[in-house]
Amino acid sequence: MPALDSQKIIQGRDTMFQRSRPVAQQMNSDTLTLADLRPEQQGEIVKIETEDGVFKRRMQSLGVVAGTPVTLDRSAPLGDPRIYSLMGYSLGLRNAEAQQIRIRVK
Repeated sequence: MPALDSQKIIQGRDTMFQRSRPVAQQMNSDTLTLADLRPEQQGEIVKIETEDGVFKRRMQSLGVVAGTPVTLDRSAPLGDPRIYSLMGYSLGLRNAEAQQIRIRVK
């Protein structure tokens, strides 16, 4: 059985459940999350990793699709949210949202 790592905590009425997925699914040595992108780096979108269909469709409609180049423009003083440049415009994302987008650093 693969090792499990916590993905998110779901609170029910009286209990707290923890959803997990295999570590092997989370770790991919050649990709990072968009939240890991540094100002001097340029990345390329690989995929959106989420079970939230609304978020995924929203990101796709904004141009966050595989193959799109992306750079980090700036971030708030405490690092959240961050402003990214892609397809000639700026996109502001919270770190929690950026962690759901996989990139490959160029």
